[in-house]
Amino acid sequence: LLLRVLSLGVADPEPRVRSCIFGVLSAEFDAQLASASAMPDALRAVCAATHDSAPEARRAAVAMVGRLAARAPLGRAAPLGQAAVQRATLDLLSETQLSATPAQRELAAELLEALVGTAG
Repeated sequence: LLLRVLSLGVADPEPRVRSCIFGVLSAEFDAQLASASAMPDALRAVCAATHDSAPEARRAAVAMVGRLAARAPLGRAAPLGQAAVQRATLDLLSETQLSATPAQRELAAELLEALVGTAG
């Protein structure tokens, strides 16, 4: 059920809904989303949201990537969490260097800080 809510929330056309979904799916749900069976689908949805047009949704998605990666169970899911953090880190680093406006670069730097802080 959590994966369905996450998937629907990420795909919703309304930015406020996307931001709200990440607000509702707080750290208390990380254990279920980071389980070996849910981790690949959860990370796929959350990684897509790291490129959201709404800054609040991006902030929440980046924080969730870090939290899920830190909780990745040993075995097959652990490399998925590491790869998600690496991919998000590289994307955000590129954005800090290549964005057209200072506001976009500042948001990317802020998101990078949040990712590092949550990935532990």
